[in-house]
Amino acid sequence: AGCSVETGSSPDPDLPAVLPLRATVTGIIDRDTFRLSFPDGRTETLRILGIDTPEVTPGGNDPGKFDGITDPWFLSLWGEEAALFARQKLDGQEVIIECDRDAGTRDPYGRLLATLTLPDGSDYGEALLMRGLARVYTQETFSLKDRYLAVQKEAMDTRTGIWSGLEPLHGASGQIVIAKVHYDAAGDDR
Repeated sequence: AGCSVETGSSPDPDLPAVLPLRATVTGIIDRDTFRLSFPDGRTETLRILGIDTPEVTPGGNDPGKFDGITDPWFLSLWGEEAALFARQKLDGQEVIIECDRDAGTRDPYGRLLATLTLPDGSDYGEALLMRGLARVYTQETFSLKDRYLAVQKEAMDTRTGIWSGLEPLHGASGQIVIAKVHYDAAGDDR
């Protein structure tokens, strides 16, 4: 899914010549940007390739970014949910990062740009999309774009996460949630 660069031919002089790389997540900057520590002691800031999550503050959200969702406050609730997911899945975890030949290794801000594989072998970006916690950042060129778009479409079609139109249910443990109780409906109660 990412690039494997032959020894001695790393496209980025700041990275080792052999990719993919193992690293430990030492800080969560936001839902799609993290601080990493490598075994050799180096640290990097990494942004997940092809993924965009809502911001946690209403003012940070552009209502036009998420298809059909125009309420910045609503977006910020799902940004908080994505932040909780990031802390649960990544904080202190050893992960594997892979660069993509189509995208390059750095974004315009100098951050490492890569996919991130979780300890269980799953793709973190895909996990965000499956849960409706992110959208595909289509402005970037990357080899997983079609796959990510298909996962996003599935989340949209099944009205998962942000695409549900509902606020996140913090602490909900089951599949069924009582949304409303009508305690004295009209008609015969028998």
